[in-house]
Amino acid sequence: MSFSANETVAQAMQHYQAGRLQQALDCCQEVLCQHPDLAEVHHSLGALLVELGRLDKAAEAFEHAVRLRPAWAEPLHRLGDVLQEQGRLAEATRTFEQALSLEPGSARALGNLGAVLEQQGRFDEALECYRRALAVRPDSAPVLNNLGTLYYQAGRLDEAIAAYRRAVALQPNFAVAGSNLLCCLNYVEGLDPAAVRAEHEVWAQQHAVPALTVHSQEPDPERRLRIGYVSPDFRAHSVAWFIEPVLRSHDAERFEVYCYASVARSDEVTARLKRLCPHWREIRHLTEARAVEAVRADGIDILVDLAGHTSHNRLLLFARKPAPVQVTWLGYPNTTGMRAIDYRLTDVWADPPGTTEAWHTEELVRLPRCFLAYQPPGESPDPGALPADRAGGVTFGSFNNISKVTPETVSLWAEVLRGASGSRLLLKSGALAVESVRQRLADQFGEHGVAPDRLQMHGAFPSHWNHLEMYRQVDIGMDTYPYHGTTTTCEALWMGVPVLTLAGRTHVSRVGASLLENAGLGELVVDSRERYVRLALALAEDRARLRQWRAGLREQMARSALTDAARFTRNLEEAYWRMWRRWCEEQNAGAR
Repeated sequence: MSFSANETVAQAMQHYQAGRLQQALDCCQEVLCQHPDLAEVHHSLGALLVELGRLDKAAEAFEHAVRLRPAWAEPLHRLGDVLQEQGRLAEATRTFEQALSLEPGSARALGNLGAVLEQQGRFDEALECYRRALAVRPDSAPVLNNLGTLYYQAGRLDEAIAAYRRAVALQPNFAVAGSNLLCCLNYVEGLDPAAVRAEHEVWAQQHAVPALTVHSQEPDPERRLRIGYVSPDFRAHSVAWFIEPVLRSHDAERFEVYCYASVARSDEVTARLKRLCPHWREIRHLTEARAVEAVRADGIDILVDLAGHTSHNRLLLFARKPAPVQVTWLGYPNTTGMRAIDYRLTDVWADPPGTTEAWHTEELVRLPRCFLAYQPPGESPDPGALPADRAGGVTFGSFNNISKVTPETVSLWAEVLRGASGSRLLLKSGALAVESVRQRLADQFGEHGVAPDRLQMHGAFPSHWNHLEMYRQVDIGMDTYPYHGTTTTCEALWMGVPVLTLAGRTHVSRVGASLLENAGLGELVVDSRERYVRLALALAEDRARLRQWRAGLREQMARSALTDAARFTRNLEEAYWRMWRRWCEEQNAGAR
């Protein structure tokens, strides 16, 4: 490589360190015009293209580096990461296998291969990769984090929590593992809510100390507001069913809406949401500092987190306080633990006044009626006739993620099944496509006296229509505990299936109460295990009541507060106005 090329590479590094990614990219391309056989520069070019979100071109650059230096594993790892993010999972698997062949026994290679196998539902193979990786590097926090996620998806919560805790202990600055741990704690019955809040605060103190920020917004309580929504889930995801009606219903004269999308793989839902938002920003590949700059440049007045501690969240963006008012809502059933987030949206059913305030670092803002509005699917199957009338016995059902089917839930459902002669339980969850997961769950029910032939288990279906159609086989829906369903409960009601819920003390175990009360079905909310079982058995005998719901629940739901997006959005907007005016008062008082 010539002296001038070396100089240009050095300039590229200077541009990169200063955050001038496009200039760094230009320098790499300039070098490659003169020296197209430099594998290291192709690799650097690929890394820059990833940060700029140009994944197709990044893959080409890494592939070029691999062709030039076939024995170099690093570009294979980076190429595999890109292919995995693009959803090209079979290609990613082959790429990571190639990297492993160059680095036999490498914990990194085994961890990467395990992650892509896990994403394909090949849990047992992924688990073997993680075990081999940890045999080589027992102190590998990334592998332990991946292992925790696999256990979580398989419903093995104790093992997931142990893996996450070990990852955090080994690497205290590993914010993602910390968030995964906090998310997992919501599934465990019997934890002290004050202790769970404390764990959230520890995470925030470690990773999200609020920045001292001066905001340039004029404290005018009457001007048009700029609202920003931040989410990795602007896609075919549960969050979309609740944010779409809000984006569709916002008052454009009073609110200017921005969406900050951190979506790994966009889809048709992403495209639909994008059409509803006048200002769409892609931040998936932006560093926190650059994402903060984007929010501040847009002059956002109220920034709303829709993910909490769920996967691919951008909470660290909020830690830098890019907007004067910051809110968390919808995607996470607990506090963030962050002082930089001012408010958390809820309602009187999910968080009864005077009961849960002490378990949140945010101020709770209770919206009138419901804390969310469900958007029913544009097209959906007819609910059909009551399945029990043709099957003979009643079919109970739950389509919640298997991670919510805790030992407490299994015990509760098993008691119902033992009491309802001839009944069956239909379960549907993506992880149930895995034989070992199905067997483990069948064994758990077997310990409570429920034979395997009374369980029907299904994995994910190819379309949302097929998913909804499966409700035509369910007579009575049963909510999970302590982590309630949200979208699954709404879908069941839409398909004419009543859902029983056991309400607990915290938001995560009271969401079902909010949904059912706002759908006009408060009679299906109970406050004890005994009442849950008693109500389930009574409904199993009341075919006339079940037929009535089958025929009328969809219309009832369509007329309920739960699907009244226009009114809900007005309530939401009024809450935003109160937050904003309060900030304005504080600023104006400080200026006097």
